[in-house]
Amino acid sequence: MSRLKLQLLGSFGATVEDRPVTQFRTDKMRALLAYLALNAGRPFRRETLATLLWPDWSDEAARRNLRQSLHRLRQLLAKADNDLAEALFSLTRQTVQLNGAWLDLDVATFRELLQTCQTHSHTDLLRCAPCLERLTQAAAFYEGELLPGFNLKDAFPFEEWLFMEREQLGQQQLELLDKLAQALAAQGDYEGAQRYAQQQVALAPWRESAHRQLMWLYVQQGQRTAALAQFESCQTLLAQELGVEPSSDTIQLRDQIRAGELPVPAQPQARLHGFPAQLTPFIGRGEEVTQVMSQLAEPTCRLLTLLGPGGSGKTRLSIRVGQALAEGAGPYRDGIFFVPLVAVADVARLETALADRLGLSLNEGVTPRAQLLAFLAARELLLICDNFEQLLPGAELLGAILAAAPGVQFLVTSRQPLNLAGEWRLPVGGLGYDGGAESEAALFFQRCAQRVLPQFRLDEATLPPVLALAELVEGLPLALEIAAAWSRLVDPAAILAATRQSLDFLVSPLDDLPPRHQSMRAVLHQTWGRLPARTRQLLEQIALFAGSFTLEAALATLPGVTLLDMATLLDRSLLSWRASGRYQMHELLRQYAREQAESEAQLFQRQHSDYYLGLVAAQTAALCGRQPQQVWPRLREELAEIRQAWHWALALQLAEPMLASLSGLGRLYELAGLFAEAAALLTQALADVAQWPAAPAHERLRLQLQLQQAHFLGQQGEYKAAISAAEAALALAEGLGESELAAAAWALQGEWQRHLGQYTAARASLAAALALAEGPAGQRNRARALAELGAIHLEQSRYDEALNDLQAALAIYEQLTDAMAISRTLGQIGDAYRRKGAYETALAHVEMALSVARGLDYRLGQVQLRLVLARIRMEMGEVAPAEALAAEALAAATDLGAVREICLAHVYLGNCCNVRAQLAEAERHFRRALAQAEAAGVPDLRALAL
Repeated sequence: MSRLKLQLLGSFGATVEDRPVTQFRTDKMRALLAYLALNAGRPFRRETLATLLWPDWSDEAARRNLRQSLHRLRQLLAKADNDLAEALFSLTRQTVQLNGAWLDLDVATFRELLQTCQTHSHTDLLRCAPCLERLTQAAAFYEGELLPGFNLKDAFPFEEWLFMEREQLGQQQLELLDKLAQALAAQGDYEGAQRYAQQQVALAPWRESAHRQLMWLYVQQGQRTAALAQFESCQTLLAQELGVEPSSDTIQLRDQIRAGELPVPAQPQARLHGFPAQLTPFIGRGEEVTQVMSQLAEPTCRLLTLLGPGGSGKTRLSIRVGQALAEGAGPYRDGIFFVPLVAVADVARLETALADRLGLSLNEGVTPRAQLLAFLAARELLLICDNFEQLLPGAELLGAILAAAPGVQFLVTSRQPLNLAGEWRLPVGGLGYDGGAESEAALFFQRCAQRVLPQFRLDEATLPPVLALAELVEGLPLALEIAAAWSRLVDPAAILAATRQSLDFLVSPLDDLPPRHQSMRAVLHQTWGRLPARTRQLLEQIALFAGSFTLEAALATLPGVTLLDMATLLDRSLLSWRASGRYQMHELLRQYAREQAESEAQLFQRQHSDYYLGLVAAQTAALCGRQPQQVWPRLREELAEIRQAWHWALALQLAEPMLASLSGLGRLYELAGLFAEAAALLTQALADVAQWPAAPAHERLRLQLQLQQAHFLGQQGEYKAAISAAEAALALAEGLGESELAAAAWALQGEWQRHLGQYTAARASLAAALALAEGPAGQRNRARALAELGAIHLEQSRYDEALNDLQAALAIYEQLTDAMAISRTLGQIGDAYRRKGAYETALAHVEMALSVARGLDYRLGQVQLRLVLARIRMEMGEVAPAEALAAEALAAATDLGAVREICLAHVYLGNCCNVRAQLAEAERHFRRALAQAEAAGVPDLRALAL
C-alpha cells in the first residue's frame, strides 16, 4: 500500500507515490490534517477537534464542520489511493485518529533524528560521527517554520497550539545548528561552521551565543572587520528586539578582537548531555547563577541543592548554570549531564535512570549500583538531578557515588533538602520586582506575554498591575508565566484582579507545559500530597495569619508548634525567613492551605485574636504615654495581623479582648494617620455588635466603639456625623451609669461643635464634661475639655483666657505623660501667642511641639504644627519659608485625607501667592480650599477660603 508523505516545515505539501495531493478546499482542512499527523497514533475526541478549529461556533455547528472536513479529507486522499484513505484514518462516533504507520512526516523524522542523538551512548556528541551525520540530516529537514502562512484568526486554540509547536521546533533547530557549528569549528571547517552560525542568527536575532560564534569564526578566517561588524549588528538587533545591550561576554570578545588578540572559541567544547531545549530566553537570575557557580567552585562543595517551591524556576536556573559552566573551561572533563527525575516515582529506578542518562548499558549478573559506581569512579563530571523531592529515600545513592567517585559533583533541584552530610543548600526565591519596568519579574512577564501578544509592552497602564501581580505571587516564575499567557484575552489589571480573587485563575491556556505545571493548583496539590499530616495541619493554621509573623507569635498561637516544626517548614520551602526576623508563607500556598483548613480554624482564630489584641492592650499605656515610639514601630509592623485579629474577634463575638484593646487600637490608628480606615472599621464593628445578644459587656463595647467613631469621624472633617456618634455614646453612657465615659462623650461633642462654629452649644457641652470629670479618673477628659474651651477663647480673640485654659490642660497632660496630647496642646499655646503678636514665643512653643510629634512619628500632628508655623512665618513677613511649610503640610495632609488641614494649606498657599502678586495661582488655591470646605460643610473653613 502506498503512503502519505506530508511536508509541514517551510511549506505545506502532501504527496502519495510522488503524486501531489492538492485541492484542499480550506486552510482548516490542511490544519486538521497537520494537527492529526503531528499527533499520529493519538485518539482525539470529536468535540476537542471541533473546539480547536471552530471555537466560536455552537457545539452542533462545530461538530458538523468537523464531519464535513473529515469526509472531504478522506475523499481527497481516496482519489490518490482508496486503501490508503481507509487505513490512514481510524474513526468512531466519539474519536478521530490518524495512523502513523501509513505516514511519512518531515517533523517526525526531524524529531526522531534528534532523539536518537540524545539517547545514543557517546561520551562527547561533537566527536560522535554518526550523531553529527544525524544532526546534519535533521538540519536539512528543517526548511522553515511549521505551517508558514497559516493564519486562522477565528481558531484561537489552534493558533495557540501552532505557536507553541513553532517555538519548540525552532528552538530544537537552533540547538542542533549550534552543535554543528561547534563540531565543524573544532575540525577546522570554519566556512561550514559559519553557515550554521548564520542560520542561527537568521532564526533568532537575539541569540548572542550565535553572534559570538560568528565573530570568532570571522577572526579565524582573518576577517577582523567582518567580526566587528557582526558585533554592531548584534548590538542593533538586541536593542530592537529586547531593548538591552549585549552581554559582558560579547563585549569582552569585541574588545579582544579590537585589541588584535586571538580570542578563545566562544564555545570551545559542548559538554552538555541530555539538556532539554528551552522555548524562551533566560531572563534575570544573574546573581543566582554567579552564586551557584561560585559554590560549585568550592573544593568542599560536592553536593549543592537548589531549594524552592514548585514553579520557582529551580530547573531553569540549573540548566542555565550547566550551560554557563559548559561555556568555560571548567573541571568537568567528561561532561555535564542533566537527569530529569520527575517521571521516576520509584526509588528502585533511580540507579537505572542515572545509568540511562550517562549512556551506561547495564549487564546482568552485577548489580546496577556496582556497575554505576565502577563507571563513575574515575570520571570527572557534573550530574544535575532535577526534581529529586519524591526520591528522598534514595539520596543515600548520591552519598555512595560521592564516596566512590571523587571527580563527580551533584547539582540537585528539590522542594526539600536531601539531608546528607556535606550537602550545601541554596534557596531559590522569586524574581525581583523592585526595579519597576527593568525588574526581572516585569521583564519576564513582558517576554512571556509577547509570546501570545507580540505587541505587548510595559507602559503606564500595564506596568503597575504587572508589578502588583509580581508582588502578589512573590515573583514566582511559573505563576507569572501562566498569568502572562492570558494577555491575549485580558489586560494585566484584569489578570491581577482574577488572581487575587481565586487561585484557579492561574491555569495555563497553553498545552506545552508539563501536566504538573499546567496550573498553580496542580503544583500545590502535588506538594500537599507529599506532606505528612502534621505538616499539612500546621500549614492550614499558619495560612490564617494575614501576612508575615514572628516566631514568638507562632509559638503563642499555633497549638503544639515547636522550633523543629518551624525549621522543617523552612527546609521544605513552605515558609521563607526574612532578614527582619519574620516568617512568610507564599500567598498562593496560603490560598491553597486556607481551602484545606477545617476543624481547628476557630480555635486558631480565637488564639490569634487573644494574642494580637492582647499585644495591643498590653501596650496601651505606652502608646498613650511619653514615649509611644518605643512600641509603635513593632505594632505598626504587626498591623495586618492586628486587623485580622480584630475581624476574627468581631466574628467570634469576643467582647472582652476587643474592649481591652480598643483605646490602644485607636491611638495606633491615629499615630498611623489611618483615619478613614479606622472610621470604616468602627462603623462595621458597631453594625455587627448591634446584632449580638444583649449583655453588659456588649453594651460597654458599643459605648467605647461609639466614642472612638466620634473621634475618627471628626478627624476626617465629618463633624455632623461625629456629633451624632458622640450623642449616641452619651445616651449609652448615661444608661450604663458610666459618668467618666459620659464626660468623654460631652467633650467630643463640644470639640466638633466648635469646629462647626456652634460656640454656645460647644461651651455647654464642655461645661457638662468638666462637671463629670472629677477625681483622678476624670483627668484626661478634664484636660480635653479645658483645651477645647481654650480653642474657643482663641477663636473669639480672648487670648489670656485661652492661655489659662490651655496651660491648665498642658499641666494635666504632663502629669499623665501623654506625649501626643502634650504636642497638640503646645501647638495650641503657640498659636495663642501668635495671635497676641508674640512671635518668638509662639515659634518656641510650636517648634517644641513639632519636635515631640516627629519623635512620635505622629503624622497628623506634624501637619497641623507645620500649618501653625507657616502662619507665624507669614505674619512675620517670611513668605518663602511659610510657603515651603504650607506645601509640605498639603502633601502630607493629602496622603492622610485630612480635610480641614488640606483646606488650611490651600488658604495659606493662596495668601503666599497673593503677597507675590501671583493672583491666578492664588485664586486656584482659594478655589480648592473653598471646594474642600463646602464638601465638608464647615462654616469656619468656608469663611477662611472666601
